[in-house]
Amino acid sequence: MKKHYIVCYEGGTNGNFIASLIRTMSNATYYKNHGKITAHGSCDAMSGGMRLSYDYPYAVFGHAIYPEIEHNVKIVVDAVRDPDNTYGKFILDHEKEFEFDLTTIHYRKTDTVKKLLENQNVNVIYITYTEKDVKLIATNFIYKIIEQERDLESDKLDFFKNLLTSYELTDGIDELDVTQGLSNLSDSILNKIISAHSSLIIQHRKQGILEDHERLLKIPFSLMYSDSSALLELLCNFTKLEVNESTDLLYKDYMNAQQPILKKFELTC
Repeated sequence: MKKHYIVCYEGGTNGNFIASLIRTMSNATYYKNHGKITAHGSCDAMSGGMRLSYDYPYAVFGHAIYPEIEHNVKIVVDAVRDPDNTYGKFILDHEKEFEFDLTTIHYRKTDTVKKLLENQNVNVIYITYTEKDVKLIATNFIYKIIEQERDLESDKLDFFKNLLTSYELTDGIDELDVTQGLSNLSDSILNKIISAHSSLIIQHRKQGILEDHERLLKIPFSLMYSDSSALLELLCNFTKLEVNESTDLLYKDYMNAQQPILKKFELTC
């Protein structure tokens, strides 16, 4: 059975970017042949990280493996033990060439990570963040949801409505009923959505303390923006892979694609 890298991350903390970096470190032509960064800097398609967390559960069970509850976690843990009969059927041909499997998943609970690490083939990359990071994470997440193609626009609107209602930020919520598309939402309602999601992310931080483990790498979210060399060194030491020109190019292109989101973030601070 192959080694399996699982990136556990809060939505908006660039988990698929980390996965894509690992792909390029293993295959120097991967970014050239399969790389695609969207206008808002999403690497979801490029990473090939959602065969287990998205493609497999939807095809077999008809639902996502969220929220992070016991039933859904069991689906993931069982699949990792038996890739050939589960998510392995959804891995694309060019992804099969890698000597490892790679999954990106919005799981953050310490008990879940411990269960994943019980499998000796699993190596977990866990993206950490502080309260100072929360506003940028929320901004990143919301703008990437808006441009995401795989989910229906009606589902996104329902998510936004539920989010605003949960945090009692319903003033102006009627805009979500008459909007001519998510790309036309006003800054006012978007800022409220980001504020509500920030509160949710803060709640998610209360998942317990994750102890160090030889097959666990913790990456601070802020490091992606402050020190690319330090981040890549962490990945090199953990994966035993080497950075190449395509890795550096991906990093540069990704950060350039992040600029509109960073500007939106700066305007709301």
